[in-house]
Order: sequence, then structure tokens, then C-alpha cells
Amino acid sequence: MSDVNNTADMPDSRRALIVNYRQALRNITETVGVAWTATIPAGGSGYAQDDILLVQDPKYKNGTVVANEVKLTVTTVNGSGAITGFSVENKRALYHPTAAVYTGCFFVTNGAGSGATVTLTKVVQVKPWKTNWPNNPMRPKNVRDTPQALASDSNPDHLVDQNITEDDIMKNSYDTSLPNYIDVSDLDD
Repeated sequence: MSDVNNTADMPDSRRALIVNYRQALRNITETVGVAWTATIPAGGSGYAQDDILLVQDPKYKNGTVVANEVKLTVTTVNGSGAITGFSVENKRALYHPTAAVYTGCFFVTNGAGSGATVTLTKVVQVKPWKTNWPNNPMRPKNVRDTPQALASDSNPDHLVDQNITEDDIMKNSYDTSLPNYIDVSDLDD
């Protein structure tokens, strides 16, 4: 939905805000720990654009046999065929809630290259109500900010202890500094 805000006649400073916002949206799955971040520390040699590296190493699957293999597609190589750029698919990691770093992951490739190494990392999964979601910098002025709980919430035990209206809950239930803050994990207990 933020695409409509990125127009050719927009001032560069405003366009930069939208570009950064859209990048933050694309990074959400990695920043809240539900997707792998893939890196290639050693690019190897002999690879070509569109080669596929299919990571099949069981160590990152956390004992889950049905987990998808992370798929890296080579987008750029240097003169010796070392991988300098790639895209990533199938990086979901909902089955792996803890933080992790797996180096030297085993992969198969459809190309002739060799010597590349793949590292998969992720942060611990953050509960959605403990995340500070980015706001669209170009939203209309009549839309108010929604207070949100932060991952650094030091008091997760706030429960509603008074009679309040539904509108109060809608306005205040995600702001840890307000008396109506609700931590959803308490409701699950």
C-alpha cells in the first residue's frame, strides 16, 4: 500500500523516507526473528548469474523435516565467478524460535561453481505485540498514531484492573506507559 506514496514528483527528502519505510517493511520478518538472514562469507569461483544454491543442511531445520530449503539465487558474480550478489527465497523460520547462527551450511547447486560458503542467522522471535512496527511517513494527517508496546517492555504484567470503555482499550492497550496496557501473554495463561 505504500507504493502509491512513491511518486516521481516527490521531493528527494520525502522519497527517501518512503524508500526507508518500504525497506523496513521488507525486513520485518528478519528483524522479528521469523526468517533467516543468509550471507555468503566466501564467494567461491566458477559461479554464474542465475545459479541456484539450495541450502539443505539439517542443522538449521531444528528437527523439522518439512521445513523448506532456503534458496539462494546468484544475481551477480565477479570476473572469477565469485558470488557478489544474491536473492533469497523460502527463508521462513517460524519453526525455530531461538536465535541462531549456522556457518558453513551444506547446499547443492545447479551450477559449475565451487568454494562458496553459506551462513544462516536469525534473532530470537519477538512477540508481535512487543514489536515497534514502522509507521508510514506519508500517512494522512487525520490518522492518529497508535501507541505500541516495545520489545524492551520492562513491566509485562499490566492487566486492566478498572472499568474502561472499548475505545480506551483501542487507544491505550499497546502503550506500556498507560494504565490500560494489556500484555496479551497474560491472557494466554
